[in-house]
Amino acid sequence: MRKLDFDKLFNSKNFLIPFSIVVAIIIWFLVSTVIDPNTTYVVHNVPVDMALDSTVAKTNGLDIVNSDTVLVDIQVTGKSYKVGRLTADDFHAYVDASKVTQPGVYDLEVLVSKVANDDDYEVDFSKTKTLSLEFDYFSEKTFTIEISTPNKTVSDGYIIDQKIVSPDEITIYGRSATIDAISRCVVENSDSLDIAQTTVVEGTLLLYDADANLISLDSLKLSQDEFKITIPLYKKSNLPLTVEFINVPDGVDAKELEYTLSETEIQVGIPVDATSEVESISAGQIDFRNIDIGSSFTFDVSLLAGYLNLDNFTQVTVSFPAEKDGMASTSLSSSNIVLKNAPTNYDISLVTTRLSDIKFVGKADVIAALTSEDVVVTVDFENQVITEGSQRVSASISLLDKEMAWAVGEYSVTVTASSK
Repeated sequence: MRKLDFDKLFNSKNFLIPFSIVVAIIIWFLVSTVIDPNTTYVVHNVPVDMALDSTVAKTNGLDIVNSDTVLVDIQVTGKSYKVGRLTADDFHAYVDASKVTQPGVYDLEVLVSKVANDDDYEVDFSKTKTLSLEFDYFSEKTFTIEISTPNKTVSDGYIIDQKIVSPDEITIYGRSATIDAISRCVVENSDSLDIAQTTVVEGTLLLYDADANLISLDSLKLSQDEFKITIPLYKKSNLPLTVEFINVPDGVDAKELEYTLSETEIQVGIPVDATSEVESISAGQIDFRNIDIGSSFTFDVSLLAGYLNLDNFTQVTVSFPAEKDGMASTSLSSSNIVLKNAPTNYDISLVTTRLSDIKFVGKADVIAALTSEDVVVTVDFENQVITEGSQRVSASISLLDKEMAWAVGEYSVTVTASSK
């Protein structure tokens, strides 16, 4: 059997280097776990928590004036194999603000605790013993944002209006004295631009006091720090105002009806990106049955969504001629009652056989020639609910072979329905 040559073995670098490393590890392990298991270690850059939740200071509306992040180094003692792996995330450093009750400057003790419940190490102390911090009253308030876009130009016949900012309000937190001094919040874009279409630009927040002095944003916390301004472009257009008529009687041409509008046209702003343009603006609908001598109807001006009213009026009045202007009226009766679209499951009989006091309005010469024989009373059952027994049903009034005259008001007759 071959004898092991220790002299030759220990003179070999191939053996001696690995052997030395193994021996060193064994010695380190014995020292750190048996002979002297504890060691002191410094953990660097532990952030200090400045939160004041559940403190008297917070209850009194106080906060730290300059709450920038503060980093401290802490000393710990524990198992050498443990403390060497500790980082700032393993600790919670904070200030003791229990004695802060009023505004002022306080030297507050820095306290440190372990995040994990680990008995292998303990916190000795923070190398920064105290922090000098200023306290003051703080509050927050929500403001509506105004828009400013100077230095913007458009071509003739176009206009910029109703700009939109997003977001349209902002909540600001800071010293109460500063918050109370804020009078206006403005988002501004002062770039020189020729606006040829609806444009979106970035804006800068500006705060002003009641005397129009700028207020610094330093030390203020904003709920939003990015702002977009939409600048819509509109094309100016003068559109005629019209009126629509409903329940126009047979034989009456609404186009020949005489009336006047307090405004005959309106200037509007039409979005340049509108898919289609209108040729006129309707003031509203007038029921022919309500048109009497000298009648007038007032409507609020209503535009399509997105359109702008560039004139200074918001109502339009439609007026019809008085009696002295060639209009006249008369009252007639009629027994010419016609039943139309009678239900098939009922026998219908008239209780009202003659309808009296039907008021007619129209051109004076047409009214003068009217007789009861010209009047037709029509009862159309198509859109009426009929039940068995007697009931009132609506009736429409028309004239035979007469133009530019019509009945004013609503009329009804009584019928009896019997099941077949």
